Amino acid sequence: MRPLRHFTRPVLTIAFLTVGGGAFAQGNCENFSLYPGVIIPDALGALTTISTCSFESEYSQVTNIIAGAAYQFTHSTGGYITVRQDVPGGTVIGQGYSPVTVAAVTAGDLFPHWTIDDACNTQSNCIVTTVQLFLNCTPASATYSIIDDCTTNSFTIELNILSTGDGAIVNVDQIVNGGVPTTFAGQGVGTIILGPFVVGDQVDVILNHELDPLCNVSFFGLESTGNCPVILTCGGVEYSDSYCYTGPETKTWWYQNTGTEPLALLFSSGFVESNTWDQLTIYDGPNDFGTPIYTNPAQTTDLAGTLVITTGQNLFMKLVSDFSVSCDNQIGWEWNWTVGCLDCDVPAGTFNVVPDCIHREYSLEVNVTSTGDAATVDLILPGDTLTGLGLGLQTFGPIPMDSTVNLGLYNGDNNLCRIFSGPLVAFEDSCIIPACENVNQNYCYMNDDDAWFVYQSTDPNIPISIDFIQGELLVDDKIVIYNGPYDQSAVLFNGNLGGNLAGFSINSQNPDNILTLRVQSNSTASCLDGQATYDMWWDVGCGLVGVDETTGEGFTIYPNPTNGTITVQLGSDDVTSTLVRLLDVSGREVYAEAVRAMNGRSFQLDLSDLQSGNYFLQLNTDQWVRTQAVQVGR
Repeated sequence: MRPLRHFTRPVLTIAFLTVGGGAFAQGNCENFSLYPGVIIPDALGALTTISTCSFESEYSQVTNIIAGAAYQFTHSTGGYITVRQDVPGGTVIGQGYSPVTVAAVTAGDLFPHWTIDDACNTQSNCIVTTVQLFLNCTPASATYSIIDDCTTNSFTIELNILSTGDGAIVNVDQIVNGGVPTTFAGQGVGTIILGPFVVGDQVDVILNHELDPLCNVSFFGLESTGNCPVILTCGGVEYSDSYCYTGPETKTWWYQNTGTEPLALLFSSGFVESNTWDQLTIYDGPNDFGTPIYTNPAQTTDLAGTLVITTGQNLFMKLVSDFSVSCDNQIGWEWNWTVGCLDCDVPAGTFNVVPDCIHREYSLEVNVTSTGDAATVDLILPGDTLTGLGLGLQTFGPIPMDSTVNLGLYNGDNNLCRIFSGPLVAFEDSCIIPACENVNQNYCYMNDDDAWFVYQSTDPNIPISIDFIQGELLVDDKIVIYNGPYDQSAVLFNGNLGGNLAGFSINSQNPDNILTLRVQSNSTASCLDGQATYDMWWDVGCGLVGVDETTGEGFTIYPNPTNGTITVQLGSDDVTSTLVRLLDVSGREVYAEAVRAMNGRSFQLDLSDLQSGNYFLQLNTDQWVRTQAVQVGR
């Protein structure tokens, strides 16, 4: 709710007109701040206030538009109004100084943009804005009264037709619970009785204008006053109800069963504002003198999944709302619920979390040990449902890591009898693999793969290292190595080294000594389908990179970091030539040279032309391939 607009003085913005490409066109104004919420104009043509404090720098949204109908917009200071349709920046269907009347081209929403003038100048001062539907007919007028008869569990509607508008008669339709209309044709001024209806029915009453349906008058969702209970038959189908609350209002519901079992009420959707403003209370008994068994909390609440159970045959629900936030002005706030006898046996089962760390997801194993008194059970998670399940093990998922779920196990015949798993989750941090002693791992990647491996040194003083023994990557497939546990960590390497990972080694460079290896592939070919002829093998441990650097299969680099020339020292006299490749962190080759004459098992490279950053030096000899990181700085 925004009952007051706080500002100290008007803020004026001038849209200067200039000659040339920077000139502002006259009119066609467009603002980018919406105020207030969605507005519904009066369907019978009464003047509707959009806001008592719109700014001449905002636009408004008007819905429930009738295609072809005329709508007039006003601006209390006579400023400029640009009306667009369908979207805030949509086609201009009318503009000018207040008042502005437009014909709706479609049934899409209308968006009036409020400005000072046709140069689109703006300011933050309060103006009163309105909208009015212009009709070419005069609607009928009527009132109604609800008359309860609790002894027969019924009610009637007394409809008092005060005027037939500019038609001679009206045709009255009554529609019960969304069914087929029953028509009472040719009605004039006077009173007619509709019904009787069963307590719990919802009735729509429509007075159809004789000549123009735009002047029809409707009363939707008429029902018993709540002074009589909705009678529920135990053993029968549960009763479903819905309500879109407004404000301010007081509304009650009373449910009573014919048996001895408790009643259960289950919300499937809907929101209610904080109990500071709106109070929803459910009582164990026939009125609000019973024991409260539910009260909405001090914050806006999603009612979906809320279950209340009485101790006896009566349940009483009461709403008291204020004039601010409600279902009437909030999309998706309508309440939907089911109420019925708790005349069923609750199913039973166990729930187990099964992580899939490699793909950063998990599944749930549900072992259904009892279906209650039904033949089957349903497993329900918002947005996903498995129905008609019997005893035994069921798998539910996959579910993204770090996403908490609460899985429901429902009696297949009565969803009021159910149990919940309670909060279940698998955390990404639980997938970190501790390694210091040499850990050898292999992986054969599949099409459309996105596989993760996270390692941390168990010695806080020694970096974690990954050293590839072999690994073939196909075109457009790659590995990414992050300097930390998440994809938000700095990227140390991103590429495929020409498809051959053999000899590639890398150390962590963070105080937590963590490296993340990510394998990504496209949908065309992979190791798993045999297109890559061998899978990936790598060693993980503390300080593995550099272990064999002075042995026959290795080399050292110094100085590292460097600001220019580096010396590469080989570990074997047997190497007479090597292909030297320098790669950036994306795996792109920035330098390549075949070196044949190596004095004293060493040679030098001049890197002074490279930009500062991290690179990978790869040596390809007849005996081995090795890769090491080198840092260039200025």
